Amino acid sequence: MNYETFLGAVERGLSERFSDDIAVTLHRTVKNNGLEKQGITITKKNVNISPTIYLEEFYKQYQNGRSIEEIVKKIDRVYHEVRYEESFDVQTIQKYENLKDKILFKLINREKNKKLLETVPYIEYQDLVLVFYVLLDVRKGGSATILITESMRKMWGVNLDELYEIAQRNGRRLMPATLLPIGEVIKELFAEYSEVEESVEEVTGEMYVLTNEIRNLGAAVIAYDHVLEMIAEKLQTSFYVLPSSIHEVILVCNGENIRREELDKTIQEVNQTQVEQEEILGNHAYYYDRVSKALYF
Repeated sequence: MNYETFLGAVERGLSERFSDDIAVTLHRTVKNNGLEKQGITITKKNVNISPTIYLEEFYKQYQNGRSIEEIVKKIDRVYHEVRYEESFDVQTIQKYENLKDKILFKLINREKNKKLLETVPYIEYQDLVLVFYVLLDVRKGGSATILITESMRKMWGVNLDELYEIAQRNGRRLMPATLLPIGEVIKELFAEYSEVEESVEEVTGEMYVLTNEIRNLGAAVIAYDHVLEMIAEKLQTSFYVLPSSIHEVILVCNGENIRREELDKTIQEVNQTQVEQEEILGNHAYYYDRVSKALYF
């Protein structure tokens, strides 16, 4: 069964499973980095905010032997975890005062998002860009957000500097930076494998994961005022910043065996083999100098 046939089978299976007040439709969306993704949108009658569940990973499960029936049941469970029971008041977004305490920024790749940048306010950051969004909700299944467009900014009557300043304040309050030794993160990811825990320290060395508290769109914390400066003072060293994904960066402390070219090569290889295309942030390392208190690329 090819992907298009699979999509139709899942759509039919969900439609048969749900009651008449829930509509199931296929939905194509342009995501970060210009990537188009196909998903299932599940809309409950009289509720205007609907989750879209993307199906690429489910198709891989089907190819590995999981049945359509099992996949439909799994999507049903996911929907009930992330669904909304009440409508979002669309008039809320018309007033800046209603949303200003929920405005944040995220860090994305400039080159891969040229088309998007024609329609949204943004701030250049190194060779990347910061774009702005409204955080509506955070829950187990993910977060509900609204990307701020140029038309919204003009409707609110706010300038770019004001958006940036309020996103700075909100970020430190709502999504504070979190720094973890990379060994702790690996142990967490592979907690059931004791052999990983025994050897992880000698493999990782002086490396840290920098993200936010919920580890979602957390790479943006490197743009928080004074965060990199405070980390350099805490670690008492300069360091390289590796753009692991839009969700986090990896800090590699100065060392005599570290070569910038090798770091760049590693980032590019990982992007090609391990990182989802829509989550790629950058293809080269940055360097934060503790003395000059500046980030270079």
